[in-house]
Amino acid sequence: MAGFNEFVTAFSQSLGSSGYTIRHHAPNGTPVQVVFSDPIFQTPLIAIPDIHLSDAGPGDIFLSGGADKPKQLAAVLRATLDLLNSHPTSTQAIQLGDWFDVWRTAGGDVRSTYFGPIQNAAVYKEILDLDAQIGLAHVIGNHDASFVRALPDRRVQQPSLFRLGFWLGQSVYAMHGHQTDIAPPVNAASDQFFVAAATTLAEFIPGVSTFEAYIDRFGTGNGIKEWLLSGFGLLRGDPPLQQRPLDPATPPVGVQGSFVQREGRDNIAHVVSEVSNLPASHGRAARLVIVGHSHVPCVAFSTASGPPVVIIDAGSWTYDQANILIAAADTAAVFDVVKS
Repeated sequence: MAGFNEFVTAFSQSLGSSGYTIRHHAPNGTPVQVVFSDPIFQTPLIAIPDIHLSDAGPGDIFLSGGADKPKQLAAVLRATLDLLNSHPTSTQAIQLGDWFDVWRTAGGDVRSTYFGPIQNAAVYKEILDLDAQIGLAHVIGNHDASFVRALPDRRVQQPSLFRLGFWLGQSVYAMHGHQTDIAPPVNAASDQFFVAAATTLAEFIPGVSTFEAYIDRFGTGNGIKEWLLSGFGLLRGDPPLQQRPLDPATPPVGVQGSFVQREGRDNIAHVVSEVSNLPASHGRAARLVIVGHSHVPCVAFSTASGPPVVIIDAGSWTYDQANILIAAADTAAVFDVVKS
């Protein structure tokens, strides 16, 4: 099992061949990093947060960061592919949702499968080619919720790699984070079970890769059905950039980090607790949850649903951001991708 520093060096060296490097994302000089007293990553991990590829027009918030952004992201994907090819059984890679920004491209219908303008944008060809070559796993986010109905053309044969949540080992879970601010319908007694089950549907239910198939096969009350279909495809933008206060509470035993009071942290912990309780989770329980959605890297924790759950927010690639999360052994940290 590769150590954290060793894996960071390997990724940085691979990225350097394209003229980029990484540095710790450290607002106010404090790295966004969490260190456990024991290894929780059996396999080193590269996690790419929200990208928001749109139609390359004026509203494209990925390209708003500058003309260099496609080259920058392609460099990250090439470095990821290099490591996966060099260590095919000992490296994982995941993208944390909002890969496409369908609701901007489709004019507001977040559940539309209007992918053409994104897939055919010449500026994104290398990125999408590398995505397919890697076979990159994608969490489904609120801006690309249409992936629960149909997948991008280059990835249509890989439905198991587009999910609402992924277990990354025995004690690490990845989800987008938008699930946490969904308000369940009044009097829906089974709401948390169904959101948890839907979050893991593609992994735990063979042959079921869409909400519709899940609902048709297992059935729910009308209220829950409408909540699931509307909630995970809800038309809304992302939360405003947050100024999060430091968390004065005593951190979990055996965990080091600069913890903040992240919005929605207790809801995230509750959803993941429900996921852990599903029989198909086979006893897995999250000690760490990796999310995106808020676009602001941070580390938080919650004790609202039992044992402490640490939550690390990996940032985004919107506007002038270019973040990546790297994890191995006992450590996970967020980095900025910058020119060498």
